Amino acid sequence: MGNVMNTQQTYRCPCTSGLVFDDCCRPILTGHKRAVTAESLVRTRFCAHVVRDYDYLLQTWHPVTRPVTLDLPARRFWYWLDIDAVIDGGPHDDTGSVAYTAYRRDSREHASISELAHLERYHGWWVYRSGEVMDD
Repeated sequence: MGNVMNTQQTYRCPCTSGLVFDDCCRPILTGHKRAVTAESLVRTRFCAHVVRDYDYLLQTWHPVTRPVTLDLPARRFWYWLDIDAVIDGGPHDDTGSVAYTAYRRDSREHASISELAHLERYHGWWVYRSGEVMDD
C-alpha cells in the first residue's frame, strides 16, 4: 500500500487532525481499522494522496463512480487539508458530505482545490461517491 509502511509513525498525521500518524490515519490506510465517519474517510483519502497509496483511493471509491485506474501527477505533493464543513456522515448515518480544501505544490506552483465530497456507506464501509469542485 503506497508508502504507508515507510512513513515515520511519530510524525503528525498529514490529515491535519493534530494526532500522530500512527494513531490517526495509518491504521485505516493499512486496513487495521475502518473510517467510522465520512470526515475520517476524507482525511484518510487525503493521506493516501500524500503517501501515494493509490490502491486505497480506488478501494474507497464507490464502484459505480470509481475509475478503472488513476493517472495522478508524480511530482504533485499534497501538504495541508482544511475541513470546511461536515453535513451528516456520522457513525450512524448512511450518507454524508464534507466540504474541504486541499493544498498542494508541484515544480511550478502552489495551488488548492475545494470540493464538496459526497460519501455513503457501501456494504458497511464509507466510500467516496462523487464530488463538486467549489469556486474560491
